[in-house]
Amino acid sequence: MTAKQSGPAGRMVVTTDAWLTPGDAGTAELRAFMKKLSERFGSPAIGSPGLGPAGSGLAAASRELNKLDGYALVTDIRVSGISMGRPGANEAADANAPVLEMETDSAHFSTNAVDASVFRIPEGYTEAEMGPAPQPQAQPARPQQQH
Repeated sequence: MTAKQSGPAGRMVVTTDAWLTPGDAGTAELRAFMKKLSERFGSPAIGSPGLGPAGSGLAAASRELNKLDGYALVTDIRVSGISMGRPGANEAADANAPVLEMETDSAHFSTNAVDASVFRIPEGYTEAEMGPAPQPQAQPARPQQQH
């Protein structure tokens, strides 16, 4: 799937390729867990203010992936077209070249029970509840320079 967005910094393209396994009871449970996890904590990549407009494209790709039937075993994501306005960017560089590439692989699934000792709090540690994930802060507008 490909998402495109245009703005003052140019045209951004987020391309996502996903290889899915057919849906079954196990993958439905896994998808439900991953959806709940992303709703609670978000994604470090998607929530990064340094991504600027790419963050919204990545969020859109994530929402679309959640709609698909099955579970993504491999996901490749590429973001291109945002070289303009990026600190240190070479204006002569190929705007279609990816500026961000991510690959996620999922493997080694098991339906075996997990021993309860895996979830015990280690000696010397205490359990603490986390609040909601912090939301990215909007960047203040830069004052216009007078010439």
